[in-house]
Amino acid sequence: MTKDEARIFLLEEALIQSRHTIHFLHMCLTPGAGYSYGYPEQTLQRLEAIDALVTIPKGCYHSGPRPGRECASCEETLNRHIKRTEANEVLHGE
Repeated sequence: MTKDEARIFLLEEALIQSRHTIHFLHMCLTPGAGYSYGYPEQTLQRLEAIDALVTIPKGCYHSGPRPGRECASCEETLNRHIKRTEANEVLHGE
């Protein structure tokens, strides 16, 4: 992995985490949750824009991968953790 590839991967990871945070806050502030905010449709448009830029990993309800018994989502998560570690090592020597 090159430094540019590592940087792009980590930026994508940050974008995915930001998307999750924005979605969580949007769901907390929409009607039914007891709160509201102006222009929730803008938030939904921006979430769509993020979705167009990066593939959001599918989640599952397992607590983590179990060797030999991973579901596809667990396996993808494990591979992303490995790649994140490699990217951090390439960029920061960690």
